[in-house]
Amino acid sequence: MTGLIARLLAAPDGVNPAVEMSERVTQLHLAGELDQAKIAELAPQINQAADLGDRDLDAATAALRSLSRAGAAPAKEPPLGF
Repeated sequence: MTGLIARLLAAPDGVNPAVEMSERVTQLHLAGELDQAKIAELAPQINQAADLGDRDLDAATAALRSLSRAGAAPAKEPPLGF
């Protein structure tokens, strides 16, 4: 389990790229700047964001599955704040 926690702690902070792209497209729409030409221009970036978003979701799902199966382990020190 220690390896999993180390990998989680080492993972970069950030928002799922698909969520970021969705917010960007929403802002373009709200600003009246989203038309078929803009969508066609953004299509490669949208597809890449979707692929990266799927990758991130798969990694998070795998981490959650591993944590769920890990079971309890006694702490060597009390948690901070206790």
